[in-house]
Amino acid sequence: MDGAANQKGFGVELVLISPEKIIIEKSLRLDFSATNNETEYEALLMGMAMVRRMGEKSVKVFSDSRLVVGQVRGEFEAKDERIQGYLSRVKHLTTPRRSTGKTPFSMTYGAEAVIPLETRFSTMKNSSFSPTSNNEQLEKSFYLIKEQRENAMVRLAHYQQKLRKGYDANVKLRPLEPGDLVFRKVVGTAKNPAWGKLGPNWEGPYRITSGASIGAYFLEDLDSHVIPRP
Repeated sequence: MDGAANQKGFGVELVLISPEKIIIEKSLRLDFSATNNETEYEALLMGMAMVRRMGEKSVKVFSDSRLVVGQVRGEFEAKDERIQGYLSRVKHLTTPRRSTGKTPFSMTYGAEAVIPLETRFSTMKNSSFSPTSNNEQLEKSFYLIKEQRENAMVRLAHYQQKLRKGYDANVKLRPLEPGDLVFRKVVGTAKNPAWGKLGPNWEGPYRITSGASIGAYFLEDLDSHVIPRP
């Protein structure tokens, strides 16, 4: 992506390369005045919008603007008010929940939010806004929101499965044997109602005396008092 501002006008240039090495090039002229950095942000926002319309879930972005890249990564501070507006918009679009791939706003309303600061500046999105076409798009999004939520739930289940798999890969099983010291989870009637939410969830330590069944053991406390139930 690249943006340019000179005597001939203001414009952006995008080059999208798919995983199959299909190249899509697009150049657009902006119908409002902008600085070089602002055109760089316009190029970034337009590129992200195109990628999302194509249904892609992840993308690698390359830019020749060290300043814009540093601001997006949080390495540089954006002091200009207009640049702060652009940066807020980029961060809003690039911070979906990793578990669902969607922002909470879009999961609720079926469309992405526009931050108030963005409406104060002339951008390609604002200049091309049409109430009629916008309402039509919102109606279409309304009918698709159920499908989007179902897709998000599938993605969430897949994400949780990956987390569980990664966690289990680092867990080393060790069989318990008589003489081992363990803690016992406090559940059901064993919980004292007077403890409330701040009460202990585990009690012990206890010593294993023998095995009762698979995953169950007879216990005694450190004074050799036998615990009634395994």
